[in-house]
Amino acid sequence: MIFTVSMIPAMAPGPPPNTPAPFRRMSRIPVFAGAALLVLAAPGCSNAQGTPPASAPFHASAPVSAVSAAAAPSRITEEWQARVDRGEVMGVVSLILRDGEVLSADSAGWAHRDRGLPMGLRTRVRIASMTKPVTSVAAMILVEEGVLELDAPAARWIPALEGLEVVEPNPTGDEAGPATRSASGPVTVRHLLTHRAGFAYGFIDRGPVGDAYRRLGVRDAAGPGEFTMADNVARLAEAPLSFDPGARWQYGLSTDVLGHLVEVASGQDLESFFRTRIFGPLGMDATGFLVQQEHAGEIAATYTRTPGGDLVMVPGSDARGSAVFYSGGAGLASTALDYARFARMLLGGGELEGVRILRPETVAAMTTSETDDLAPPPLGPGRGFGLGFRVEAGGAFGWDGIYGTSFEVDPASGTVRMLLTQQVPRNPAGIEGAFRRLADEVVQNGGN
Repeated sequence: MIFTVSMIPAMAPGPPPNTPAPFRRMSRIPVFAGAALLVLAAPGCSNAQGTPPASAPFHASAPVSAVSAAAAPSRITEEWQARVDRGEVMGVVSLILRDGEVLSADSAGWAHRDRGLPMGLRTRVRIASMTKPVTSVAAMILVEEGVLELDAPAARWIPALEGLEVVEPNPTGDEAGPATRSASGPVTVRHLLTHRAGFAYGFIDRGPVGDAYRRLGVRDAAGPGEFTMADNVARLAEAPLSFDPGARWQYGLSTDVLGHLVEVASGQDLESFFRTRIFGPLGMDATGFLVQQEHAGEIAATYTRTPGGDLVMVPGSDARGSAVFYSGGAGLASTALDYARFARMLLGGGELEGVRILRPETVAAMTTSETDDLAPPPLGPGRGFGLGFRVEAGGAFGWDGIYGTSFEVDPASGTVRMLLTQQVPRNPAGIEGAFRRLADEVVQNGGN
């Protein structure tokens, strides 16, 4: 069964706001290909230009292939519209499913104000770090097939990762670079999946490792030119690790390295692997690194707030993406409907509507914490990180994106929850916490 969108109105790295401060910093600095990040207020650039129509909410327990409009606005639609009207968020869409049926699907506001494009379930948004679970699934497909081994050195496939250096705890380096020593062991495939390799993000790390990235030209996201992920990994391998592989947890470019490893091991570029092994089989036709030209008008822009309080578009944020730089950590654009199919596959133990992507035991392994040996817990109490996912104590798992995208799969309740905005800093006016509360009510009540 594939989502039928004819009856549904048209419609990137970031952690939950209650995670530790060093991790939260990533939500402050958006990264766009070729985008200027300094946004100035312009006359007439107010928070709203007219009011886009709110979505038609849906009957509870409707199958996703036959969604019908409800007679009255849902509680969530009203909440989203109120937040748009107050100028808190430019646009928002949310989706709650249980056992393949829609409990709530709601949107309000603009996806692209200048184009008059309302936010909706078919809007193409930059999911940023919600790319990471897809890359992790790709790697685990190859693990199942015996092409990759979890505890094998990544240098088996990427020789540049052999003999990496580690920055000293109290570096005494000069302008040529920090003081380093040889790593105590190799970076493994498991380390890449769990963010325990020692790779950082340059836009987060303001210490010697981040300084090395900036000096070497390591990219956190796509940029101009024909620069590829292979080029990026080669530069990254010249920089020191933040710590010995496996010793700690640090959010960074590990999944980008993993994506390139998938390319080398499979003999396909990451876009082709995703399309043939994940997106095609799952019917995810609106997900990819580069939005097709005919769908360019469906891309949401990302908005930020000026010092004067206006919401303005981040320049370049409505670009189509990259045809050469396939970032396994942050490069995909998708829609609420498309990504819901990926999430439902995970909820189904690796299978959706008769199409199997992973074995159930593989999904179970991926959603088991690999960070319980670390104290304090890197993601906060009651949370761990598995092979590509945040894992909650109660068994729910998921991940987020820096531009305000998030999803969660809860096997205990059989639900998928998704919230998509395109705004930086993310979580404007606490919208993520509001969605958690509203989603809990919807699930408990069996619908809106």
